[in-house]
Amino acid sequence: MIKRSVEEIRQRLVEELAKELELAPGEISPTEPFDRYGLDSMAAVNLTLSMETLLGRELSPSLPFKYRSIEALASHLGKLN
Repeated sequence: MIKRSVEEIRQRLVEELAKELELAPGEISPTEPFDRYGLDSMAAVNLTLSMETLLGRELSPSLPFKYRSIEALASHLGKLN
């Protein structure tokens, strides 16, 4: 497991979601719900895989549906490590 701050996790989530949706990172708000961006199951899996790499641990691909925004997900993942 790799220790990361909530801020590092949040920033990576913004970057990965922007890349996945072909948007500029500045167009992604960490407090907006994922469904505002049309996050589908494939994008959720890709986000989860990116977080697994960043944190060095296995994660459930359903996390983006349980924690409905980047802010909520980053906070949760920050508590895990």
